[in-house]
Amino acid sequence: RGRERIMAGRAQLLAGEWHLFLGGLNAKVKDPSALLKAAFMTAGFQDIQQHFRDESGPKGKWADRSFFTELAYAKKNKKFLGNKILHMTGRLFGSILPGNTKKISYNAIEVFANSKYGRIHDMGGPFKAWGKHPATMPQREFMWFSDKAQGLMANIIASLAFGIK
Repeated sequence: RGRERIMAGRAQLLAGEWHLFLGGLNAKVKDPSALLKAAFMTAGFQDIQQHFRDESGPKGKWADRSFFTELAYAKKNKKFLGNKILHMTGRLFGSILPGNTKKISYNAIEVFANSKYGRIHDMGGPFKAWGKHPATMPQREFMWFSDKAQGLMANIIASLAFGIK
């Protein structure tokens, strides 16, 4: 086959043939969003959890906590001092579950953290500290997929749709 390459027992799909793969997927699968959900529930979910453990986003390590946040932790409960970023109570980490997906179209899903604080921590931006003081939250992006996870999810989708192992 002219443009197909075999690597470690796997067929590699070249960029120029991607549209053929997607066309075949649409023809074979009635609901592509179900495949996306299955891929997230395995490789994607684990990848997001790893971002918490590594305290990193796609651009590198998260910003440190501010002095004032550390001070508030110390006043609230000394056991929170020095713990990992975004791990004060564990609620945010615990709010990311394999089933936290929403079908938004025929071929797309949204993955979310089921926490009222998730979006502001992931995206950063203005907020009211302790409900009253204007402040800016640094972006600590955790809702993203690494290249490795994207590859694993692509393999899961291919396996489910075409029986490719």
